[in-house]
Amino acid sequence: MDSRYDQSKKLKNILKLNYILLILIITAGFVQVIISYNNNQLKKIEEEELNFRSDKIEKCIDIENKNKRTIDENIRLSKYCIDNF
Repeated sequence: MDSRYDQSKKLKNILKLNYILLILIITAGFVQVIISYNNNQLKKIEEEELNFRSDKIEKCIDIENKNKRTIDENIRLSKYCIDNF
């Protein structure tokens, strides 16, 4: 009778450990999903910021009027735009 009780107790302990492991695995999965989502959001924000800055620099340099400026003026304007934006 003691051996059945011991086996039953061992089985309960194994089941508890399995439940704990299952909970840990599920929690780790949720954490991975949250981290992945946050990284994607951060990449989107960085990309939007980069696009915004490149648009500002492009507008500052004013490519369409470059023929009306000398090469030195174009270089100075480009440096100014890059430094400030």
